[in-house]
Amino acid sequence: MLLLPLAILLSGAPRDGLAPLQPGLAQAGSSFDLVLRPEVGGCRLLLSDAESDAPVAGAKLGLQHFGKAGTKPTDGAATPGQYEGHYLAECPAPGEALVVHASAAGGADLFTFTLPAPAGPPTSHPQAAGVPVVLGLFLLLVWVVMRRRGQGWKALLLTLIVATAGDAAAHGADEAGLPIAPGSELGVGQEIQFALGLRTARVTVAAFQPPAALSKAAPRSSPAVPRSAVVERDGKKLVFVRLAPERFVAREVTLGWSGPREDVAIESGLQPGELAVTSGGAFLRNGGATGPAVSGAP
Repeated sequence: MLLLPLAILLSGAPRDGLAPLQPGLAQAGSSFDLVLRPEVGGCRLLLSDAESDAPVAGAKLGLQHFGKAGTKPTDGAATPGQYEGHYLAECPAPGEALVVHASAAGGADLFTFTLPAPAGPPTSHPQAAGVPVVLGLFLLLVWVVMRRRGQGWKALLLTLIVATAGDAAAHGADEAGLPIAPGSELGVGQEIQFALGLRTARVTVAAFQPPAALSKAAPRSSPAVPRSAVVERDGKKLVFVRLAPERFVAREVTLGWSGPREDVAIESGLQPGELAVTSGGAFLRNGGATGPAVSGAP
């Protein structure tokens, strides 16, 4: 009777128990981006650099809670969380406003958040949720029939092959690269960018020396990005460019010579000064982003 839970486990049922990534409220400033995420017992503030998306530690976050009309606002300050760029604060009630003044390293921004009314719990798709159970029941039936014929071990082997093959196919699709078309614009919320570790950097112009096989060629200057910015999809070389705080575009690029510091020359597809995604681009796909589910960090 161990076949049913084994089949369910291997056929795609949730394994880690983590909740899906739930975006919070995000705002973009001139120096910083800030995400407000309500959690049990308070709110988490995620502060990142507006240009590089890197978490900002050591910042001062002054708070003002604005309650009902006619009441005086209350002042406070967020406290640093356990993780870099995370800050903890008391949440305003739904409909009330929270003003956050963020300052660090010579930069400062003012953000205002108003929490909406709480939404109901998410509902799962009954058909999708029942697929692993149906497959498990089918494999259990096959096992019972074959066991009566003295071939129980063959049924168990068949179960493992079918379940493992389905799991490998799903993972194989991920490893092959998520589908993306050059020129596609993507919408990625700032909290998701923060959780997936997206980082951006300006496309620079660098001088590249010819490789050994072309020792007689003259050095040349070209737009340059870190090699980590180049993502391969369907045989194409892509670099994701940040157009706005939550908008990205996939650019097909032609690579040139490599530099000594893991930089690579871009012969076409990028312009100096554009913001290229240098980390986390593997999670971007048509329509947005995908990645491992993230539970609320302490």
